[in-house]
Amino acid sequence: MSAIDSCKVHAVLVGAGHAHLDLLHQSARLRRAGVRLTLVAPRMFHYSGLATGVLSGALAPEAAAIDVAA
Repeated sequence: MSAIDSCKVHAVLVGAGHAHLDLLHQSARLRRAGVRLTLVAPRMFHYSGLATGVLSGALAPEAAAIDVAA
């Protein structure tokens, strides 16, 4: 039986917001508990919490970008 077959729950996360990134951070623990995670999101995610800094020119646009795939 493969690891995928042994999962009790398959959670599909749409978007790379705070809660989903936190779940991905905990993915090893969740896999051990029988949870399979799938994230549907673009490779690069622009963190809205830094939008005012980017829009004001205080931060470069790259400062708000998160490489979700990494």
